[in-house]
Amino acid sequence: GARLRARVVLWLDALGAAGAGALAVVESTLGPGPAPMPALARGPEQATPPTPTGAGPAPVVLEAPFGPGRLVLSWLAARGAVDLRAESAAPAPRAWRLDLAAAPEGSGGAGDAGDEEPVLLESRTADEAGRVHLDGLAPGRYVLRAYGPQRRAPDLELELDLRT
Repeated sequence: GARLRARVVLWLDALGAAGAGALAVVESTLGPGPAPMPALARGPEQATPPTPTGAGPAPVVLEAPFGPGRLVLSWLAARGAVDLRAESAAPAPRAWRLDLAAAPEGSGGAGDAGDEEPVLLESRTADEAGRVHLDGLAPGRYVLRAYGPQRRAPDLELELDLRT
């Protein structure tokens, strides 16, 4: 299948003395890829985990093609960091993997740092419902790669830039 690459920049704003946060999309650069392209959206109307009760910002949501279905990623600011939720939506595969890596210094987009590869921080296999949770991402630059079952090349690659 075709590989989809995108660069997403998110701004983490401190709100109030409690240290709650909000995410706002500042930039999204989508490379060439198969239709349909990923769509950035805001708000709980997307198929994402609900915002914790007691108010708070809505998550930033990105949906992208994934196998025969789609992959839904959402970011929510919490405790001065960012929590990432990823879920495959039917008929996408339930058995998939998400790798989180530190982006190489000086890269301007996913994979643009010459021969330097991102440094793998962790790799998570989706649970039986097709979900992966990565909590407490600190501000910084990351590369997220989603792999379908038994795939060597990522189906989706995002450079995630979390800024304060």
